[in-house]
Amino acid sequence: MLPDMKEWNVPLIKQIFYPFDADDICRIPIPKSDVRDCIAWHPEKNGIFTVRSAYKLAAAAKNNAALEASSSTNNSEDRSIWDLIWKAEVPPKVRVFGWRVATNTLATKRNKFRRTITFDATCDICGCGDEDEHHAVVGCTKSRAPRHKMREEWDIPSEKQFQNTGEDWL
Repeated sequence: MLPDMKEWNVPLIKQIFYPFDADDICRIPIPKSDVRDCIAWHPEKNGIFTVRSAYKLAAAAKNNAALEASSSTNNSEDRSIWDLIWKAEVPPKVRVFGWRVATNTLATKRNKFRRTITFDATCDICGCGDEDEHHAVVGCTKSRAPRHKMREEWDIPSEKQFQNTGEDWL
């Protein structure tokens, strides 16, 4: 920074940093008044860095990247799935459950098996197949009974519409 002129020393910045970093640095506004600068960690309200806050920031960035990867689509039909989940007039935990089903992040036996937490992906409840999201929510014999009961009150699609067509079954 050129202190007398209150602007960046662009040639020096471009000499020291990679071009993409130099561009980012030069876009940072410089205060016009003489305010004292201080180091502050923006994810914390008190401005103090902690390992916990850094971990939470990294985890949030990872989750956002996964969400963007799974929801970045131009297909209006796919977009409507996300709208159905996030705009549904249900308790927040039901929306989160729907999102976890849609993003394959439920703690199913198959996901645990994939992460080597368990050595068997077979459903503990019915033993009829691997417990993935579709099996846990639709395929398991114990998951059918609540749907049949709910049909007495609500218009829920028929069982034929819940066919497992692969990862995009939802």
